[in-house]
Amino acid sequence: MLAASGYEKTKPVKEALFKKNDALAIAEELREALADSERTALPSRVAASRAAQAFAQAHDNAYAAYARVEVFKALAASEDGLSRAMALLSHVPDDIEVERHVDDVKMHRMKLVLNRLVDAAKQQPEAQTQPEVEALGPLQLGPFAGRAYLTPVQALQLQRADAAEAA
Repeated sequence: MLAASGYEKTKPVKEALFKKNDALAIAEELREALADSERTALPSRVAASRAAQAFAQAHDNAYAAYARVEVFKALAASEDGLSRAMALLSHVPDDIEVERHVDDVKMHRMKLVLNRLVDAAKQQPEAQTQPEVEALGPLQLGPFAGRAYLTPVQALQLQRADAAEAA
């Protein structure tokens, strides 16, 4: 605009320069405000990361406890039958050639039962995708969902970088 006016500071040129200077000043103030908000948000970000990680760990622990309770309930319901069947196996005459090369034949036979249970468990839909437990509900981390947790080292590095910028 200045070149178009023959490098004369006409009224429109002056107005454009004032607007440009105002815009630059506003941009600088916004940069400073953003930097300040990032500095003041850092403790909250670190605390939110730690809280989200602790909540996720507590949810995982609760799910693990639920799964163990389900195992014990299933064992309680079928323990007598399974243990009796396994005990009966211990008295089967040793006429299988493979078992002659096993140190503990009784344990080998009991492992066959366990291996069959493991194979059957792998076929269950719950083995493919972790089901939602109604009592726990889904893991909901709100705005922190999908974010990586800050490790203690990352949090310390962010705090040090913030302190270096402030100095």
